[in-house]
Amino acid sequence: MKKGLLALLISIIFNSTSFSQTQGFDPLTGNSLFLAGVELRVGMPKEPILAKVSKYYELIHVPSESTSKKEEAYILTDKNSNHPETMGAILFINDKLFNASKNWKSVYGKDAYDLLTSLFHLFSQLKKEGLDKPIIQLSEDYDPQLKVKHVDFIFGVKKVEIIIYDRNDSYQVTIQERISEK
Repeated sequence: MKKGLLALLISIIFNSTSFSQTQGFDPLTGNSLFLAGVELRVGMPKEPILAKVSKYYELIHVPSESTSKKEEAYILTDKNSNHPETMGAILFINDKLFNASKNWKSVYGKDAYDLLTSLFHLFSQLKKEGLDKPIIQLSEDYDPQLKVKHVDFIFGVKKVEIIIYDRNDSYQVTIQERISEK
């Protein structure tokens, strides 16, 4: 369960899968999202997106309550699963893509909730301290007995580390806050 938390943590922290911008695609600004091998960009027409995405996902139409705009929303679930999970969602306004999201991983249970609540409180405290624009570093260390992945958020001398351990299929995720000289 904890092994899958990395993807969920990254998704929550960056909220990189939700877009409300109206600009065209620019790979340097992250204005696109890949869903089922389909590159989505805000403003794209509805019909080609639905045709391509429906090949891979079950589309569940969500009725709109809006009376002022032509809104269409869909929840995407895995077609090939006996227990389909929500894989993402898309929203069209006036037949153009307005918002898209992709779920990387969902984990359940008290451990997952506690871990992410701790992370939320940690980042809330950092924001109160004016530390809300980190440098992000990723690294991996492998040897036959231990695999370690790091996601480091660096705020000057302060660092938040999310460390993912895999020791012979025994998994652990640790969140650390530390200060040190550069």
